Amino acid sequence: DFYAEIPVDITVKGSFQNTVNFFDDVGRLNRLINIDNIGFKNPTIAGDRVTVETTSVATAFRFLDEAERKKIAEQKAKAAKDKK
Repeated sequence: DFYAEIPVDITVKGSFQNTVNFFDDVGRLNRLINIDNIGFKNPTIAGDRVTVETTSVATAFRFLDEAERKKIAEQKAKAAKDKK
């Protein structure tokens, strides 16, 4: 209960190498970000280049401040009390 997850749906269109470079750049950010549910679709050929559409979910994590942690604790306590 000390962090929040922020999921973001991402679509990247470009060559496979461009997509890999994008994910590598995300991995070098100063924030913890997980990339899940990676899918490739709609490959197209233009000349000697293949372009793909890549979909994924990037989940960033951030620490909750004191007020947010207190609010969550109160909500959990109320839910436990209502459950009885």
